[in-house]
Parts: sequence; C-alpha cells; structure tokens
Amino acid sequence: MKKKRLLALMLSLAMALSFVPQVGAKAADETATATDATQDLTAQERTVAADPISLGEIDIGVERPEVGGTPDTTLEFNDQEVYATCTGEAPNGVKLGWTKVTDDGEEAFTKFEYSAHYKLTIMVNPVNGYVVDDNTGIAILGVWHGHLQAIESGGTKYYVCSASYDTPVDSSKLALIDSASLRVELPPVGSEIVITEDVGPNFAPTVSTSNANIEYADGSLISGFPDDEGEYGRVFEGTIEEGKYYYVAVWMEAKEGYKFSKDTKFVVNGECRLDYFSEDDPQYIALIVRVRAGGDENYTILDGDGQILYYGDDLTVRASGALEDLDHLEIDGKELDLQFVKLKSGSTIATIAASFLETLSEGEHTLTFVYYYGKVSTKFTIKKAANDSVKTGDTAPVAMMAGLMICALAGMAFLKKKEY
Repeated sequence: MKKKRLLALMLSLAMALSFVPQVGAKAADETATATDATQDLTAQERTVAADPISLGEIDIGVERPEVGGTPDTTLEFNDQEVYATCTGEAPNGVKLGWTKVTDDGEEAFTKFEYSAHYKLTIMVNPVNGYVVDDNTGIAILGVWHGHLQAIESGGTKYYVCSASYDTPVDSSKLALIDSASLRVELPPVGSEIVITEDVGPNFAPTVSTSNANIEYADGSLISGFPDDEGEYGRVFEGTIEEGKYYYVAVWMEAKEGYKFSKDTKFVVNGECRLDYFSEDDPQYIALIVRVRAGGDENYTILDGDGQILYYGDDLTVRASGALEDLDHLEIDGKELDLQFVKLKSGSTIATIAASFLETLSEGEHTLTFVYYYGKVSTKFTIKKAANDSVKTGDTAPVAMMAGLMICALAGMAFLKKKEY
C-alpha cells in the first residue's frame, strides 16, 4: 500500500504539466454546498437534453480530515453539473458519509484517530443535460477514483463512489532515522529522455541506500529547482550530456516504526543534500539533489596537502572547487563548526584556527572539503610545538650549569680558606 502511494506521488510528479488531465478545483462562484441530510436529490429537477453532455470528470471538494477532528459532511461541487451528498442513505440502502474500517467491518465514529483506516461514501446525480458514461471519473480528496457505481431508483440513476483515507501514525512513537547515505545515478550519458502519456519518462535515475531503516527509495529527473513557492519545473526531457549537472527528486519511505525529520542528515553520492522537504506523513520524505552526468566532479587539493603543524599553528588549505559550491568542511569525518574557519574564494581557501586544532590529539588527521558535486580530502599531522622541545631541552642544562658553578665557587672558597 505504501509503495503504491509513493509510486503514485512519483507518477504525479512525472506527469506534472504533461499529458495527464488535471482535476482542478471549481471556481468559488460555481460551488454549492450540501451540509446536512435535508438536501433531497430526488426533488431536484433533472431535465436530460436531447443531446446530453457527457461528464468526463467530477471533482468533489472535501475538507481533509485531521487527527482529533470530527467527520465533516460538507461537500463542494459544480452546481451546474451535479448534485452530491454524503449524508443519509443511497436508494439501495448504502450508508453515505464517513465510516471507520476495521477487521470486523465498518463502524460509525466521532473523532479521527492515529493509524486508522476510514472510508467516505458519496452519492452524486448529474443534472441539466449532463450524463455519466464509461468515460466519467471522480476525484475525492484530490485522488482519482475511476468510474462511479450506478444505482437506479424510480427511473432515475444515481451514482455512488467511495474514497479511502488513512490517518498518519503518531510520530512521537516512531524512532528517528538520524542519517542516511544515498547513491543516485543518472541514466547513461547520451540517453534521450522522452515522456510518453501512458509510461512517463523512458529513463529514470536509480537510487540506492545502505540504511536498513529505509523501506523504499526512488527518483525522477526534473528540469529545475523548486521556486520560492516550492513549485517544480517540468519533468526533464532531453539528452544526458557528459559533465553536466541535473536535478533529481528523490522520494523515500521509512520502515514501519521509523520516521524522518528536519534533523535527519542525508549524504548523497558522498556529498550533502541540496534541499529537502517533508510530507505531512513523517514516514515519507523527498530530497532534491544535483547529480553530475558521467560521475562525480574530480576535485583536487591545490595547496597545503600533507602539512605538518605544531600546536599553536593555523592550517590553510586550498581546494579546486568553487567556494559557492562548498557545503561544509569535515575533520576526521565530523562537520567543522564555521566559527573556527575563515573562507576565501580563489577556488576554495580554508584557514582553520589554531584554537580548534589544539583540541585535536597529536598525530595524523583528515580535512575534507564537501561540495554539492563531490568531495576531496587531505591529511595533516599535528606535533607538539617546536619551542616546547627547546624549553624542555634547554632548561635542564642551564639549571645544571648554574648548580655546578655554585658548587665550583663554593669549592674554590673552601680551598682558599684552607691555605690561610
């Protein structure tokens, strides 16, 4: 079920602004509201024109439920095309409205609960020359539900459709996924990405992860980074070219009992994430990353490789990546607090303060420049300060010499006294 949900999300992204008909919200001035069982569909005038108009799609607006909320029977629909209600019963005795689905069947309820399965049953009736046929579908809660079930009563046809809704789990009871490493690979260089109506893109990125608490991961090529409102551009179409960077939307599902959050650290292709957003359900998350066709960028250390330092020295290293592409620095695999770093462009020049280096143990350490498109590392060695060895080596001889001189003077005075 969850995998199907993720696939549905990916398909929605793949079809954005493409070929799939969109079931849009009706204009506010065209909506009618049925708030209780007083609306009698049988009393409405239904005049079928000589040349009836087929309804290709019906969009029923329903307030999305929230845990702790009460079932709402308010519907919004186009009053020129259909009447709709989710109160009372259909002519065949089917109960309309919200029910809670359990192993024992369906039951009434007063409030939505965590981790529960619900069903909303709606009855609609086309009016004023509109008809429902095999091409008519319905959208409830923004989800396409296909054809309606026909019920005939008193010479009039009514149509019933049910929509399922699962409330999220209680996130406070889920274990947090602290971090995850992902590998995202583009289609081969030279691949021509084409979108078809039934299948979608003919090539897609591959996504893998070593984190055992992630149930599912998949990706889709998109043409650009989301704008300030979070909207994506079209799904990418074109040829994958060597050395160019492409945006990939990565979708993931956590295993049962686990969740994602804004504190989850993602490393993609050995680098950091570019951006991400959370779904309403904490068990699902999406990342937006940029991936280089033909492999990761080959960064190098230009100056300062393999340095030997003494406590009290700063460390300055220059790497080949552009400063604007740098995400962070790491020392021995741990992210370095930028309060200890001065950064300058000229590729990337990083100077790490002695105050931080003094917290490291004596010996060899690793500095890593982590860019959006790859990373590069260098080794450096810390030793005790050079003047420490001088002090340690010189202080003892000076004191010894002073002591010897005092002894010698005392001895001379003693011998001179003896002569007299």
